[in-house]
Amino acid sequence: LSKGFQIEEIVELKQNQNGFFFDVKWYGFTNEFNSWEPAKIIWEDAPQMVQKFIWKSKKVNLMKRLCEFLNVRYESLMNNDY
Repeated sequence: LSKGFQIEEIVELKQNQNGFFFDVKWYGFTNEFNSWEPAKIIWEDAPQMVQKFIWKSKKVNLMKRLCEFLNVRYESLMNNDY
C-alpha cells in the first residue's frame, strides 16, 4: 500500500475476469474515498484484515475461491493457521 494509507475496513469483495478485488475503506477518509484494490496486494500488505473479512463473511463458496486465488487454504485461514 502507498505510504501513509491504512485500511480501516474491507467492505466488500468482487470477482471479475481480472481476478478478485476488495472495496477498501481507508482510515481517516469518508466512504466516498473507498477504492477497489487487487486482493493479492491487500493480502500481502494486510493479511489480518483479509482474514477478518473472510471470518465475517457468510459467502463461504466465494471465500473459498478467494483463498484458492491467494494460494491459501481456507481451512487453515479459518483456524488461524496460515
